[in-house]
Amino acid sequence: MLDRLFDLLPDYPSLSIKLAAEKLGVSYPAVSGYIELLHKEAILVETTGQARNRRFVAEAIVALFQPNRD
Repeated sequence: MLDRLFDLLPDYPSLSIKLAAEKLGVSYPAVSGYIELLHKEAILVETTGQARNRRFVAEAIVALFQPNRD
């Protein structure tokens, strides 16, 4: 499932666990551990600071679409 989650990130670089579960067609608990793993490895950054309804961002993907500030 980790490969499917990675495939989802270019289209949804900002997502919640609920959104990831819906898009992947799996349960919330099934995808939650993988989101946590990507968060622990700093691939996803949690942006809300909340314990519930958290949102995660793949900052490396978002950076690809931001204008170059050189």
